[in-house]
Amino acid sequence: VRTWQAHGVDCDAVFSPTQLKCLTSSEDGTAKLWNAVTAECLHTLQHLTGSTSCAVISAVFSPSGTEILTASIDECAKLWCSETGKCMQSLRHTSVVSVAKFSSDGSTVLTACEGEAGGLGLGVVKTWSTDTWQCQREFWGHGA
Repeated sequence: VRTWQAHGVDCDAVFSPTQLKCLTSSEDGTAKLWNAVTAECLHTLQHLTGSTSCAVISAVFSPSGTEILTASIDECAKLWCSETGKCMQSLRHTSVVSVAKFSSDGSTVLTACEGEAGGLGLGVVKTWSTDTWQCQREFWGHGA
């Protein structure tokens, strides 16, 4: 059993597919990639609006473990390289992104947010192709 200080505020955590790394996300505006054996922080992934940190609601690994997907209150989901910690893609919404997940084969990303339907308070789910990073479909209708 290993214990370490990941973030200063509430956080969530997941293991990589190999279970050699873990990923934490926090209200402090970061997701952190850790070596699960040594507890060394490998990368800090930050969501910013200007110079202000925005809470990272969730973070997940791709099925291959080579990419990381984060969801944030900054109205976007971001794709990161797990080896370099560099942001490779931003998926924009017009409201808080509360969920970002990969499909089991890694070919599609699903994102969900609150209250995006023209101020009607209806949430939207979007699917994105990981080949083109274009939005494929939008599903409307969940309330806040």
